[in-house]
Amino acid sequence: GEPSLVNQLFRTQRDSLEKLSWDQTILDFTKSIVRTGLPNELRTQLLSKFEIKEALLILGPPKLNRMLLSVLKASSTVSKRDEYQSLAQLQVAAALNALGMGLSYLTKPEVSSCLPEDAKSALSQIAEATQLLADHQYRLSLARRAFIKPALNLLGKSPADLAPIVAFRHFFRGRG
Repeated sequence: GEPSLVNQLFRTQRDSLEKLSWDQTILDFTKSIVRTGLPNELRTQLLSKFEIKEALLILGPPKLNRMLLSVLKASSTVSKRDEYQSLAQLQVAAALNALGMGLSYLTKPEVSSCLPEDAKSALSQIAEATQLLADHQYRLSLARRAFIKPALNLLGKSPADLAPIVAFRHFFRGRG
C-alpha cells in the first residue's frame, strides 16, 4: 500500500511499528546520513529549497569584511578552512529555515487549533531543536572567529591594526 507519512518524508519504504522514542525509520535514516552524508543530489536540492534570503540572511554565516578577507587570502590554509566553515554554516542556516517554515505553519492559529495536545508536545520538542541548532550556529561563528584571530597575528596583522578599518568588534560584518 501507500508508504506511511514518515516513510515519505524520509524517502524510505521501510515500515516499523515498534514503540520507540524515535520512529525506527527516522532513526535508521538519520544514522545513515550521519555516517555517510546526504546524497549530493538531495543535499543540493534541500540547500536550494531552504536557501536563506533577504531578512533571513542573519541566520547564515557572518560575512567577513573586505579588509579581513584580503589579509586572510595571504594564508590559503586559513582562507580554505574559513570557506568550509562558512559552507557548513550555510547548511545550518538552511536547516533553521526549514524548521522555522514548518513550525511557522504548524503554529498558525487555524492549524494549531486542529492539533491534538500530544502534537503540541512534539512541536515543543521541534522548537527546542530549533533553539539548539541556532545556538550551534552561534558557536560555529565563535569557532570561525577563534581560528581567524590567531591567523592575523601569524600574518603580521593584529586585530588592533585592522580596528580602524574593520569597525566591528569581532571582524564580522553585520554581527556583534
